[in-house]
Amino acid sequence: MGRKQEIYLFVVNILFTFIAAEADLGNSTDIAGHDAKTMFLLDQTIDVMDTYYRDPHTDHSITITVDDLISAFKVTLKSTKTDIVTLQNPEAVISKCSNDTPAAIGNTSHELSSNEKELVINNTLPGSQCYNLSFYTTAKYLGYSQVQFYVSYNTTQNSMFVEDQLIGNILLRAKRVGRLVDAVFSYLVLVLVIIATLGLGNDIDIYAIRDHLKKPKAPLVGLCCQFVFMPLLSYAIVYMFGYKGGSAIGLFTLGCAPGAGDSNMFTMLLNGDVSLSATMTTVGTVICLGTMPFWLYTLGLTLPVDEEIGRVKIPFHQIAISLATLFTPLAVGALIKLKLPKVSKIIRKYIRIFFILVILFFFSFGVYANLYFYESLTAELLFSTATLPYGGLIIGALAAWIFRMDFKLIKTLSLETGIQNVTLCILVVQSTLGQPESDLAIIAPMAASIMLAFPIFIVTAIYMIKERISHNKQKEKDTTDLEEDIECRVKQERKTSSAVAEIDEIHKVEMINPAFEGDAINGHQTKT
Repeated sequence: MGRKQEIYLFVVNILFTFIAAEADLGNSTDIAGHDAKTMFLLDQTIDVMDTYYRDPHTDHSITITVDDLISAFKVTLKSTKTDIVTLQNPEAVISKCSNDTPAAIGNTSHELSSNEKELVINNTLPGSQCYNLSFYTTAKYLGYSQVQFYVSYNTTQNSMFVEDQLIGNILLRAKRVGRLVDAVFSYLVLVLVIIATLGLGNDIDIYAIRDHLKKPKAPLVGLCCQFVFMPLLSYAIVYMFGYKGGSAIGLFTLGCAPGAGDSNMFTMLLNGDVSLSATMTTVGTVICLGTMPFWLYTLGLTLPVDEEIGRVKIPFHQIAISLATLFTPLAVGALIKLKLPKVSKIIRKYIRIFFILVILFFFSFGVYANLYFYESLTAELLFSTATLPYGGLIIGALAAWIFRMDFKLIKTLSLETGIQNVTLCILVVQSTLGQPESDLAIIAPMAASIMLAFPIFIVTAIYMIKERISHNKQKEKDTTDLEEDIECRVKQERKTSSAVAEIDEIHKVEMINPAFEGDAINGHQTKT
């Protein structure tokens, strides 16, 4: 046999082997025109199943209709995200495809791993059968996971065995059980935002705003940093650190938020331009009514999605309504200042204390109401969220320095850009997004608030201590200078008094003995 004939037979053998293998594979997955998805039909009326965070056993049930070509089968359940949802204890109950009372059948169930369960059912009844498959889930965290259903089965035709065929999946939504404390927290956040906005309106100084707008360089630079660079920075952080779904929306919404009232307080404590800070906070709160929906409607539509559920629908209409409600307390605060000056004075007196109480509220009751948040804290989360406020501080200071502003304005623009309105951000996402997106969305803003709060308190305390020490030293210096000046004046007065006393003595002698006048005068001149 020649060399060419050997090569020809070798190629033919390979082709026949390949064709035979394909034929076997086709028979194993497609029997008499049927495949696994047609012979095992999952209940199509169920799109999403809810499982609850901290509930160790949430019960679920789904119906599977099995074709009469199947003599025995095995069902395997798998969770695609075991860090969010795990599966437990599947059981099968058989019933006819009617409303008859289900009758339990023999089945075996044993755990394969932490993310899948195996259920073996021997179908010995004639015709198609409906199986009610029950299983339990445990939600380890908030989010979404797919439960995938795989089957391995024997057929009545040719006794063929097909293994691990995917017949469908169900979306599991892990969320928190609604509690009274959650509702109280949400309403308190709303009340705090209303009071803070009312206080902001009460702080509006029309003349100061007019003066700053006449020389708009500082306000324009600050507002550009807030509503252009901060949204872009937050968008970049979302992609750099892999935020998805609700978490991505929360961080990006914080980047679109205006400056907070806290910035005015810290500007005052750090000897910044309080008038400019108040102007930017007021104008920024009004401007964000348009800029926040704009950014969410543009870049917000391109945020990374959770692969389990796809893109989260952002309710622009509800967000616009939530932001528009801020106009009312802002206007009321301005009217109080205009019509009720005594009440306005009282509000201004206590508004700084109120902002401190707001911070304490989030670190006390906010902690208790959102304990899941502290379980989600990781070094990566804290670092990634800290880059937003710290980046804002740097951007504001750098922009002011580039435009050759003095150190007082540099501090003001830095604080106004870096300290964003976290309370407003939480209100927007909680009042517009559903569960669990709203809970996931507030994690990044709260982490950013924590990472900014402690350093800025420490810096402010150090600055105030330093200023106090400097003030005491200057006071001591002024006191020493004053004492030296007084001592010099006393010495001068003593010399003057001594000279006057001597002259008086001479005049007395002259009055007693006029002849002594010439000698006394000559003697005095000699001494002089």
